[in-house]
Amino acid sequence: MLKRLTLLLAVLALLCPCCLAEEEEDEFFFSVPVPEETVQQEEAQEAPPKERLSREMLMSFFTDSAFVGDSVTERVRTYVKDQRKEEEPGLLSNAKFLVKQSYMLFMASKNYVSQKSANLTYNGREMSLCNIMGAMKPKRVFILLGINDYIGEKIDKGMEYVTRTVELIHKYSPDTEIYFQSLTPVTRNFCKRKDFRTMWDEYNEALKKLSETVDFTYIEIAAGLKDEEGYLPDEWSTDREYHVNNKGIPIWIDELLDFAQQQYEQGLWTPE
Repeated sequence: MLKRLTLLLAVLALLCPCCLAEEEEDEFFFSVPVPEETVQQEEAQEAPPKERLSREMLMSFFTDSAFVGDSVTERVRTYVKDQRKEEEPGLLSNAKFLVKQSYMLFMASKNYVSQKSANLTYNGREMSLCNIMGAMKPKRVFILLGINDYIGEKIDKGMEYVTRTVELIHKYSPDTEIYFQSLTPVTRNFCKRKDFRTMWDEYNEALKKLSETVDFTYIEIAAGLKDEEGYLPDEWSTDREYHVNNKGIPIWIDELLDFAQQQYEQGLWTPE
């Protein structure tokens, strides 16, 4: 009897293998856990985009900050100063400007002043940038330098200057966040002797790449000031070279506000 039963089961197994397979599949079935990182990415994709902050709120990104530069940023200071008096008191919040005509990135990378080069002035005294940062302790510093160093012709050296500048600022003011703005574009007229457009674009690309390994953030402001061919339009320039006039500066400021919005959207800044 037992032999017959065993034989019958063997025949059934040959005729209907799927019956036994279903039992085994049910017995050994298990689910593969979804990685937490994947879940977070899917949730982030499903999350609705953050709202555009008001202009006034975006200006607060620049509260207790400093802008450092040469004659290019000096023109921004003049524009902001006039607008604060006339139309927009809260333009760039209470940010201060540390500017000097002919000031160089090379000098920003030093902890001393020079008798032969332009120096920044703070509270009536010529001081190095790092010492001013140590005295001010700004929340953020926005730097645009390199034109007076002819930096497009020595990009590698420029990256050394930037790295040293960042190191010194962190040493004298550890909590200050450091931002380097791209060089402004140049007019077609300024490129008659040399292709400064390409040279400055290459410098900006190197600066952006350096920000991936050195502790500062890159801000692209040049793109918004370029025409279709990559030049600064003559109507946005004071000298048909690279200084931006009062028609172009509002666009520059809008680029800064867009950057502040991006920082908000990425969760890197929360308005107070």
